[in-house]
Amino acid sequence: MNSSFFMHDEPKHPLAELRQGQVWGLAHRLIEDLAGKTRVLLLSEQRDLVAAACLAALAGDFELVLPHGLSRAALDQLPEEMPCDCGLLGDEEASLDLPLLRLETRKAKEAASPPLIEDDGRLAVTLFTGGSTARPRAWPKSAQLLLGEARFLAEHFGIGATDYLVSCVGPMHIYGLLFGVLVPLLSGAKVEPKTAFLPAEIQKACPPGTMLVAAPPHFRALVRGQTRLAGLRLAISSAGMLPKEDSEGFTALTKTPLCELYGSTETGGLATRWRNRKERDWTPLPIADLKLEGERLAADSPFLSPTLARNAAGFFVTGDRARWTEGGRFALLGRADGVVKVGGKRVDLTELERVLLAIPGIDDCWVLSGPSKDAHENQIVAVLCGADPPGRDQIRKILGHRFEAVALPRRFLYIKHMPVSTAGKRDRQAIEDLLREQA
Repeated sequence: MNSSFFMHDEPKHPLAELRQGQVWGLAHRLIEDLAGKTRVLLLSEQRDLVAAACLAALAGDFELVLPHGLSRAALDQLPEEMPCDCGLLGDEEASLDLPLLRLETRKAKEAASPPLIEDDGRLAVTLFTGGSTARPRAWPKSAQLLLGEARFLAEHFGIGATDYLVSCVGPMHIYGLLFGVLVPLLSGAKVEPKTAFLPAEIQKACPPGTMLVAAPPHFRALVRGQTRLAGLRLAISSAGMLPKEDSEGFTALTKTPLCELYGSTETGGLATRWRNRKERDWTPLPIADLKLEGERLAADSPFLSPTLARNAAGFFVTGDRARWTEGGRFALLGRADGVVKVGGKRVDLTELERVLLAIPGIDDCWVLSGPSKDAHENQIVAVLCGADPPGRDQIRKILGHRFEAVALPRRFLYIKHMPVSTAGKRDRQAIEDLLREQA
């Protein structure tokens, strides 16, 4: 393997209760067992198996597909043009019209070295975006895109053999795959075998010296529940925007520095923000070249997906609106698709959310735009969570002091908890199902 991907010489630390030598042994075995296969569907979130399967795909001749979820509904959403030869299982059960290969990872034989991976740009591992968007979209990755970014993140955050990572995001998603599998594999850090999701699980999984890798809903739950986490070294938040009050509340509660990481599956990491350092805006990562195309952020990076469309200057124009601020930083102004037209006027859904979150009794909210009953005009829908949120008339009155009447939500959905995907992102499909039930 290209030795520059690995940051240590001796495999001394376990990955998901297995030594790295066993992960390497699994990878060698998978290359043999999957010889002649074109495309393999991974049906396991066991971190050791995920690590081995990724290494085998990058070193072998097959494409590994990581679905955005393991539910039958998620698997049914896989593109028909991506048929798989077989499915790869660990301890899980699966009922699919597909040949299945099961591996007992605890019985894996160790290997002295990882399989040789030629950094030739071959796209061998495919992940999906899904959850808050509509149909999942495939993003293929090469060794440089996956292992190169993992190595960069390990170096940027100073992750090494003394660290213990607890990931609240599953390894089927790029954020969880990088920090919960590949960063530990390359850096020699230890990692919690299971994905911690609930506050009690996170608390139990975090010994002193832990790095916590989570999404905004996890930090909100920890702050709301006043969950005590002693001895954390660092916390990282990604997969969505973290509200200022949750970032500052977490730091005050745990005395832990928290870094927000901005990026996406298709772009890789692009920028960071440390509110505990009084940073209001985003600082581009040293590997990212960022510009503005009108009010939209455009990016170039060694970790951009090769399937992204680029402009004449070689930049990918994102869907995020931004403006430059002092010191080479930038402020994010919300999604370009978060500005919708209602009654012929522009409505900023992000700004509506910001104002709603400041109303006492509202702990979380999501403002969406969708067709009204007559299907001729957009309507604004407010999804609200909280122990005692105000009623719709009171909310519309409060919002009426800041927004025109056309911008006020016409539908309200009150729920106990915001549904999120395994990636820690808001689950739009779940909300749409609830709205249909309410209609």
